[in-house]
Amino acid sequence: MKQTFQIIEDITVAAKANKTLREQMLADYEHVTGVMIVPHNLKDDISGLSLSCKIAQKEILPSGTDAVLLAYNGNCARKDCIYNFKDDEIPARSSNAELVFYNSSNEDVRFNFYFILENQENE
Repeated sequence: MKQTFQIIEDITVAAKANKTLREQMLADYEHVTGVMIVPHNLKDDISGLSLSCKIAQKEILPSGTDAVLLAYNGNCARKDCIYNFKDDEIPARSSNAELVFYNSSNEDVRFNFYFILENQENE
C-alpha cells in the first residue's frame, strides 16, 4: 500500500474567529483514509479549536468536532492520533475537501492539517 500525507501548513485561526479552507486532493491517490492535526508548537493549547470536514461532498467530521481528538502532541504514537476512516472509501483523485475551523479561545491558534492518502497495491 502506497501512502502519503497531503499537508496544509501553517494555518492560523484568529481568536474568537472562524476560518474556511478548501483543498483539492492529489490526483494520483485513490482514497483519503485519515486526518490529523499537529499544533505549530507541540505544547500549544488548541482546546478552543473545533472543526468540520467534508471530502467529496461527504461529511467526515461534523461541525463542532473537538480538534484535540485529532491532535498529535508528542506524547503518543502518530498513528494513534490519526482519525482513520479507511473503511469509508472516501475518494481522493482530485476530490475537493472543505474544512471549517472555529476558535472559541482568546488566543490565535496555529497548526498544520494532514490528510492521509493511499493507493492499494496491485496484487
